[in-house]
Amino acid sequence: MTVKLSIREASEIAGVNREDVRRAFVVLEYAPDLVDAVISGAKPLNEAYEEARRRKAAATSALADLLLWCPRGFCRQRETRWRGG
Repeated sequence: MTVKLSIREASEIAGVNREDVRRAFVVLEYAPDLVDAVISGAKPLNEAYEEARRRKAAATSALADLLLWCPRGFCRQRETRWRGG
């Protein structure tokens, strides 16, 4: 079962400020490999957040590059031809 919480709700439950919750969500999404280090105290949340932001920016840039390379419909048509369709 998946439970969805707002930042406000998570903040109240955890007893931390909303900004820390927002940063934690970014780390969970873009740098999940750093979560255990943050929980154990080996890496500060702020450092993990900055790394997650870098990864998010890189992913966004890569997606933009792909979309610029792949105009609407063109890639789908080529993919069909590659698969023999």
